[in-house]
Amino acid sequence: MSTYCANEYFIFSFNNKTFEKMDSYSGKVINGYSKITDTNYEDNGYYYELRSSDFVLNEYGVDAFKETTIYYHKILYERRGGDLLYIFEYDYNNGINKGKFYFTEKGYNLYCK
Repeated sequence: MSTYCANEYFIFSFNNKTFEKMDSYSGKVINGYSKITDTNYEDNGYYYELRSSDFVLNEYGVDAFKETTIYYHKILYERRGGDLLYIFEYDYNNGINKGKFYFTEKGYNLYCK
């Protein structure tokens, strides 16, 4: 996992069972399945949501599952209903060590400075 904090700009959108990520530089868009699997608070009081696309096999069948990249996201907020700090994303095929943090400005100031 990289520890380098780059200055990039991505736009994420999460819905009930899907997500979209757009690279604002290249315009490349990635769509995938994603739904909340857990919510809780970290020891420091930050609130998080865990999302995954593991549900695809059970809800849409084998064919959809074979065509799906299984993504996992941890979305960290300052507090429940508060400001977004970061989104951590990785896909099942590459593993958590190849995951990537996407910081907001507030999260960048907390974790990267």
